[in-house]
Amino acid sequence: MLQQALQAVTKWLERAGGLDGAADAVIKVVDPLTRPVEVKKALSGTWLGHRLHPAVVAVPIGAWVGASTLDLLPDERAGYGADVMVALGLAAALPGAAAGASDWVDTYGPSKRVGLVHATLNVAAVSLYGASLVARTLGRRQAGRSLALGGLGVVAASSWLGGHLSYMQGVGIDRRAFGHLPGDWAAAMPDAELPEATPKVAEVGEAKILLYRRGGQLYALSNTCGHEGGPLNEGTFDDRCVVCPWHGSTFRLADGIVERAPASAPQPVLDTRVNAGMIEVRLRA
Repeated sequence: MLQQALQAVTKWLERAGGLDGAADAVIKVVDPLTRPVEVKKALSGTWLGHRLHPAVVAVPIGAWVGASTLDLLPDERAGYGADVMVALGLAAALPGAAAGASDWVDTYGPSKRVGLVHATLNVAAVSLYGASLVARTLGRRQAGRSLALGGLGVVAASSWLGGHLSYMQGVGIDRRAFGHLPGDWAAAMPDAELPEATPKVAEVGEAKILLYRRGGQLYALSNTCGHEGGPLNEGTFDDRCVVCPWHGSTFRLADGIVERAPASAPQPVLDTRVNAGMIEVRLRA
């Protein structure tokens, strides 16, 4: 019964087109703030090698669970410890929200709608914990405990939606995990079929491989952008990089290193060789 009710809620949110106007209005404000190159790299977790948001949000959630646990203890010192946990959660919520907002502006459709509600619940939770901290500071400890407990309930609902975004809708999932790249030399396409400066896609087993020749140099990368699965062959190219057509993630052709977020991890690169007129590829060790 509970599972059916939760599924009904998420399906309703995914189809709630009435949320699109509000979501677009928020994105118009947030996107320019998160779009600068270095800001996007920092918030996307490019420096970390994977998405930043899931790692950061563990801090406020853990702090606030700890606060409510300490609130249940009779020792007065535990109450002061709870105050510290509430304050720590509030301080850690800001970078978590910034990283989540940076990820969210690149979503669309059902994910954008669920993400808006997820963010709204987070704002509500922060407001309740902020009020809790004020009440505690004023000596109104019972009110502070009650507000924190309410905040924890909102956090639980928001976390459930966050899990739905990640595990059901695939937001933040590294697309490199799908499609098995060849570990040993495998034929991709005839060398004569790859003109200069013209991207081609070769299917090698389950994997789609981007092949690109520039200045006599042959490059091969996984064609599926690790960020949200965009087709790199439809992007733009220069002498050094390919730019994903969906969200602008930019990867170096030579080694897959991220030059521009929102991608957080390097794009898989394959070694190439020409053997008996066939381009062969294998995953670079």
